[in-house]
Amino acid sequence: MKNYLLLALFFGLSGTPVAAQQVVSLSLSEAVDYAVENNPTTKNARLELLISKATIKETTARGLPQINGAYNLDYNPKIPVVFSSKPASVRRSI
Repeated sequence: MKNYLLLALFFGLSGTPVAAQQVVSLSLSEAVDYAVENNPTTKNARLELLISKATIKETTARGLPQINGAYNLDYNPKIPVVFSSKPASVRRSI
């Protein structure tokens, strides 16, 4: 009984078309382009190139002049009073 069940399952599944992979026809130049784009070595080389360009920019930026700025505003609503040991008449004559 078990053998008949497996046999029926095998024939039932063998009748359905399986499309796991599709065949694609490529010309020689398309195949070479595809191989160059998807080769792990070339992908790593492209990434290394991008990393080295970023490193060069970072090193160049360190050598350039740096600009730093700050701004501070103090608002005193009361006029400051200055105390002096000299009388007011002496201060006016000077």
